[in-house]
Parts: sequence; C-alpha cells; structure tokens
Amino acid sequence: MAAGKTYTPIATITLGVASSSTTFSNIPQTYTDLIIIVSAASSGVQDPFSRVNGDSGTNYAFQAITGNGTNASAQQGATQNAIALNYFGSDSTTLGENARVIQFLNYSNTNMYKQIICRGGRGNTDGLTFLVNTWINTAAITSISFHTGSGTYSVGSTFTLYGIAAA
Repeated sequence: MAAGKTYTPIATITLGVASSSTTFSNIPQTYTDLIIIVSAASSGVQDPFSRVNGDSGTNYAFQAITGNGTNASAQQGATQNAIALNYFGSDSTTLGENARVIQFLNYSNTNMYKQIICRGGRGNTDGLTFLVNTWINTAAITSISFHTGSGTYSVGSTFTLYGIAAA
C-alpha cells in the first residue's frame, strides 16, 4: 500500500433540491480506482441505479449477495441496462440510512472491462447488499450518473467522488 493519503477528494454533490438523477462529469484519468460514497435519503425511490459514460444499453451484468442477520440470498443478472446499487428494491426516506460505498476498479484502463463493487444498505432491518457489477466495455470512465427508478433523492443527499492513486 502506498504511503500517505489514499483517498483524494475530486468532487462532492450535495442536492439542494430533490432530484431523480445527478452526474459526475469530466472525471480526471489520473487515478487507478475511483470511490464514490453516497449518503442519501429518498422520496419513494425504487431500485436506484448508476450508469457510466451515459451508456443505457444492455452492457452491464451483476452478482448480488444480500443479508439481514436472519436471511441471506444471492441473485445475478446479465444484459442489464445499468449498474445495480440496491437489491432490496426501495431506499429509506431517512437521510443517511442509504449509505453506499462504490468502487470503480481500473476505471481509466482501456484494455479491460470495468468492475464496479457496491457495498451498502439501509440502516433499518432490511440489511446489507454486496454487489459486483461489470460494465462490458473497455472505454475509460469519464462520467458516472446516479438515478432513481422512481421517486427522487431528497435535499441534503450527498455523493462524494474520490480518486485512488496508483500504489
């Protein structure tokens, strides 16, 4: 592991108005990985998702593991049109309960498909989700958008983008 600072803040989006989407654009290509930390609340959000470079084609796949201390399950999907962020269906309406850490591995490498790891869940009894997504494309990631399947992200929801320097 490299000495010194690991996460370099790139940008933070804090919603001043309720919104069904938000986007990081013009992402610098000077890091190895990207980390996005999401702390959001929602109004009726169902199945939140993310896309890279505006790609809404069926170029994504995922594996999900969910658990709440009582039950556990696994799911998978191919030919998806977005990055899966939650496998519980709905988000909490309480600010901070929908915490997610999303890592984009080798995001600027143009010789490989992109792996995206999402860890998170709701702060109530719904439990946690661990998702591994693949964007089936070798292009460098220059933008990342977040969307709600329905409803809106609430005022005060934050999305913070960090770069991880090469070790």
